[in-house]
Amino acid sequence: MARQPDVRYINYYVSGTLAYQPEKKTQRRQKAILPKIKPQQKLLIRIDPLAVCGLAVAVALMIMMVVGFVQWDNARTEAAILRNYVATLEAENAQLQNTYTSGYDPEEIRNIALNMGMIPAEQAEHIQMQVIVPQPVEAPSGWASVWAFILGMFA
Repeated sequence: MARQPDVRYINYYVSGTLAYQPEKKTQRRQKAILPKIKPQQKLLIRIDPLAVCGLAVAVALMIMMVVGFVQWDNARTEAAILRNYVATLEAENAQLQNTYTSGYDPEEIRNIALNMGMIPAEQAEHIQMQVIVPQPVEAPSGWASVWAFILGMFA
């Protein structure tokens, strides 16, 4: 059989002489893509706790160093004042020693002492004595005292 051509008949129902035409779909306009406004980001600075601790230690050490320097300076000035005071006392001691030695005659004092009954050290009687020092009693150690207490409870 011979093939029949594919014939399609389009049936548009028309009234009068006007044929309906299918409506074209209206194309929606695409909205213009506007850039989105990004919220302003807050400036956030991250702080390293180890760095903060290091800075705190450094500041504390610096304060201690300044306080130590001030104390050292005060001690140095006080040492200088005390050195001057010692020098003054030594000079005064030398003057008083001179006054003391010039104020008496040792031979005159010896004669007065002999007249009062003093004897020379060579003529004095020497007595030797022997002293026995008792040994201190050792206190028992901690465990020994505990053991003695326990034994005392059962005795």
